[in-house]
Amino acid sequence: GTHVAGAIAALGNNAQGITGVCPECKLIVAKVLNDQGSGSSTNLAAAMIWATDQGAKVINISAGGNNSTQTMEEAVAYVNSKGSVVVCSAGNQGDTVMTYPSAIASVVSVAATDNKDLLASFSTRGTWVKVAAPGVNMMSTFPTHAFNLQTINPSPLNTTNDYLSGTSMAAPIVSGVVGLIWASPY
Repeated sequence: GTHVAGAIAALGNNAQGITGVCPECKLIVAKVLNDQGSGSSTNLAAAMIWATDQGAKVINISAGGNNSTQTMEEAVAYVNSKGSVVVCSAGNQGDTVMTYPSAIASVVSVAATDNKDLLASFSTRGTWVKVAAPGVNMMSTFPTHAFNLQTINPSPLNTTNDYLSGTSMAAPIVSGVVGLIWASPY
């Protein structure tokens, strides 16, 4: 979550090593996954509705699963009915199998590209994916304390800032751009 939040809206010019895509964007944060990265679609749907009710215009979801649920479809419809948009990572399976909520028609689903603007080998893809964005070796923020991802990652991760790859890193790039567009006076 901290890595995703930093990619979207980390403040710049503060000697912290990173600036988010939309550093003036305000974040409304809802933790829906446990420290091992697991959670329910019911909790995710409730968080989407809650964030929308708090005024969120862009809902970034850097998570997903293999099944669509009516609860999730209804939550996306609610977000859209309030004039807000859902941006979601497509998945890291390297195949074309739909993931949810990314594959819901009104969701902006995001694949990952590398530094040569090629689709990342791990990125889920398919005609249902709407856009691709950088998602390989993305530098962003991390908690300043020990966290679970440090113990399961094959290489040690720093606190403060480090690199990660995945469509979960590409989705916040798109969310930040959507936030910039939303804030544009034009």
